[in-house]
Amino acid sequence: MRKYSIQNKIVVPFTLLFVMVIVLSTFITITLFNKKYDEKITQETVQWLEVIFKTGYQLEIDKVKKTFGVEIVMFSKDNGVISTTLKSGSDEQIAKSVKLQESRRIIERSGRKPVIMDINFRGKPYKVIHYPLVIYDRMYTLMRGMSEIAAAKRQVTWTMILVAVCGIILVALVGHFIAQNITAPVKDLVQITQKVAGGNLELEGKITTRDEIGELTAAFNQMTRKLRQSQQELVKAERLATAGRMAAAFAHDIRNPLSSIKMMVQLLRKRVQPGEENQKYIRSITEEIDRLNDIVKNIMDFARPMKLNLQKDDINSVLLEVLNFMEAKLIHHKITLVKNLSKDLPLIMLDADKLKQVFMNVIFNAIQSMSSGGELTIATKQRGSTILVEISDTGVGIPPENLSRLFEPFFTTKAEGTGLGLTNARQILQQHGGDIEVQSKVGVGTTVIISLP
Repeated sequence: MRKYSIQNKIVVPFTLLFVMVIVLSTFITITLFNKKYDEKITQETVQWLEVIFKTGYQLEIDKVKKTFGVEIVMFSKDNGVISTTLKSGSDEQIAKSVKLQESRRIIERSGRKPVIMDINFRGKPYKVIHYPLVIYDRMYTLMRGMSEIAAAKRQVTWTMILVAVCGIILVALVGHFIAQNITAPVKDLVQITQKVAGGNLELEGKITTRDEIGELTAAFNQMTRKLRQSQQELVKAERLATAGRMAAAFAHDIRNPLSSIKMMVQLLRKRVQPGEENQKYIRSITEEIDRLNDIVKNIMDFARPMKLNLQKDDINSVLLEVLNFMEAKLIHHKITLVKNLSKDLPLIMLDADKLKQVFMNVIFNAIQSMSSGGELTIATKQRGSTILVEISDTGVGIPPENLSRLFEPFFTTKAEGTGLGLTNARQILQQHGGDIEVQSKVGVGTTVIISLP
């Protein structure tokens, strides 16, 4: 049982990461904004103070208040209030509120430089500048109200926080959307996998993306196709094994009676005088017995394990022996033979007798397809480490619906034959490490390509 889904594993870290980034960015932005804004206000207040003293209006405190909107307090040496724009409060309360004693100590340590500080006076924020006067050791204090500025800063801060919250929500939604898009095909693939595991090999995943998920789905589909193919091949192999056992038993039971019949026919031939009409019937019986023996031999070859007698030999020599043997049949059927045999082929390991059987079967099929004559082309060549033998005819061709079934055991379109010729040929070639391929077009002809290592 899974504890966390892939979607959660994607969304949660993704969202947390961006939340941390947004929160940290917002905090830094607000801090820097407040600092810069405070520096600007301080600089502006100092400039006001400089303007007041340069214009000589420092003693006209009411005019200063009206012009700059600030409060002015002038303290004596003993911290008494000489003059002020503040409407109420004792000297001691005012001095304490503006931190006069603390500022005097700082001024003494700093070489009588003005002191700037933030205070709360009567529940309101102020920025205060304590400016020491040379005359009678007095203190000129300017108090700038910061209530409106603080409200503006709070508004900016809350705006930034709101933007950050909206950003977090947006990130969560985007993360959820992205994760859903990623995991939806995976969930579909999981469901299909479960059904395939239940035995339904016909299902395939739908490829909706061109990323790794799409590649995974394509690989899964390829796997199911191979599983289907393996299952079909397994069923086919089981059927072939059963058919092989039955065919072997059938062939064994027929072979012995055929041998007896052939011996009796040979005895009968000796008793019939030459030239008698019965000799013709005896020859026909003998030919049919030989044909039945060939059928039995094909069945036995198909049913029993094949053993090769491999020796180094020249593939062209094997082909020429077969062509010499079948020359009379080619002439009889008015078939022109064209040989394009490569002279530079290396010797390869092969079983000459088995390959002769393959070549004779293919050439015999080609002859049968050219009942009115034609052209048979035999070509050999090397491609890389593979030897290719191409046998082409100009016969009637093979229909597409039959082309895919040529190597099925017992499949044949001929009135006579077992349908095992090409099946046995493929077995022989595969035992050699090679294969056979058939290309055909109706009305044009057929090419059989045999490959050997």
